[in-house]
Amino acid sequence: MDSFFNSKDLLIDLLVDRLKSVGYETEVFGRYCLDIIAKKGTDKPILIKVLLNVDSFDKRHAFDLNKLSYIMNASPIIISLRGRNFEIYENVVHMRFEIPVILPETLFNTLEGDCVFTLSRKGKTCVFINTTMLKDARLEQNQSFEMLSKALNISKKTLFLAEKHGYLTDILVDKLESFFNKDLKETQNLFDILEKTYSRNNMTYALSEVNAHDVSSVIDNTIKDLIERIGFINYFFSFTPSNLVGTRNGDIIFCEVIKNKLAEKQIDDLKRFGDFFNSKIMIISENVKYDIPGVAVFNLSEIQHIKSRKELFDLILNRE
Repeated sequence: MDSFFNSKDLLIDLLVDRLKSVGYETEVFGRYCLDIIAKKGTDKPILIKVLLNVDSFDKRHAFDLNKLSYIMNASPIIISLRGRNFEIYENVVHMRFEIPVILPETLFNTLEGDCVFTLSRKGKTCVFINTTMLKDARLEQNQSFEMLSKALNISKKTLFLAEKHGYLTDILVDKLESFFNKDLKETQNLFDILEKTYSRNNMTYALSEVNAHDVSSVIDNTIKDLIERIGFINYFFSFTPSNLVGTRNGDIIFCEVIKNKLAEKQIDDLKRFGDFFNSKIMIISENVKYDIPGVAVFNLSEIQHIKSRKELFDLILNRE
């Protein structure tokens, strides 16, 4: 696939076609920390960044993708063909800035069914194992952790944790499979793996960087104070269709604060973004007055004294 795809657009088209073929709704964006958003029924949405070389994905975009994934309860994935100094292999999950990195084929495989995946992180490769099979095999042969530790030259703690948590380095799994003459590797759904290994790191990483960006030149303090005053938590972004997201008890507002008129594509991106997540959107202009069909546009002076969520939502509904 690497030799075939020398265009990011071609790769995005292929991914969208495959996702749609198995029932996903999709939207495609550009210039942001993500390229594709996809959802299927009640499953978690998937936020996908597509790169020919994963090393071109920088920390600033990772901050935004992590935060957005946390806010929207979504699974972020980077689809890439290679790194600068390493290869990406089929059914191997790498990490970059706490975001999983996989080949297109790996995504296709998991869309078709469960597979055996290898996790590659900090120079180590791990696979998931069937803990019940491992425990049964150990007990069948009357092997205590201490006995098995001596037989395989693996620490008792490592064996205990493997039997408890279900993943171990591929080298040690090979040792166990050879010793017991059993296949212990367990097929997994890729998104279940991400839920187990990634979500907690994602939350910590996202929250630690909430205020990482200098937003003073982008978000007027009046808007920040307004959103907080009506009980919403603010998240600031530089590389998404909306530069402010407010959340409160499941309610989400995508807000774009502007000083000049937006390009038509920016408006379209914002509308599609809000529609996809069934969320309210609004544009707040400091200087420019203009109407956009289907979008609530306000001058700063119109909303700066709003005191409640209901008051703001009613105003958005009447202005849309």
